[in-house]
Amino acid sequence: MAALALAVTACQDSDPGEQTPTVYDIVELEASGDSGSSMVLRHGDSEPVYMTTSTLFDNQIIAPGDCFFIGYQVLQEGNPQQVKTITYSQINNSKVQVESLDKYPGWDQDEVYLLAIWRAGDKIVVRCRLPYDDNPRAFFLLADTTTLSAPYPDLYLVHQLPTNHTDTYLRQYYAAFDASQILALDTCQGVTVHIANSNLVDQRIFQL
Repeated sequence: MAALALAVTACQDSDPGEQTPTVYDIVELEASGDSGSSMVLRHGDSEPVYMTTSTLFDNQIIAPGDCFFIGYQVLQEGNPQQVKTITYSQINNSKVQVESLDKYPGWDQDEVYLLAIWRAGDKIVVRCRLPYDDNPRAFFLLADTTTLSAPYPDLYLVHQLPTNHTDTYLRQYYAAFDASQILALDTCQGVTVHIANSNLVDQRIFQL
């Protein structure tokens, strides 16, 4: 380690000076127009952080209300923050489906390598690795109708690969599931999410 550190130090010809770090987040687009775009960052029970950028996002690709991945630099602190967009990309956005779990007895037949899960306002955001496949698969968050009156309704991350799938490498995915119709219930205090987690097999239930 000392030799490696010495080698790295030797490669630096001069002090690069103060650097502006690039931050990576999942944010929700509020609006995008001629004057720029506005976004909001939500995480758990923390206060939302509002941001503005001069970047114009194509609403046919990322529509208001959609979550997306962004790398940015903060130009001016405050709320809203002024930021410079460095990179951005779409993620999967869908609504939580409300059905009986009995319709999906194989909801956990294909495991999910879970990296992170969190509440972002009314959205449930999942970061995971899934086997790569060009063919359509079932991948959605299901609210079991039999639990909707509970303080924490049960949600299940359904993942079913196509029948002709062969073993492939894992790719990283982000997905945001709109749970607003569940969280708006008078009896709802949060949700319990069940995931067939292959990363930590003893951690498959998450209360959010």
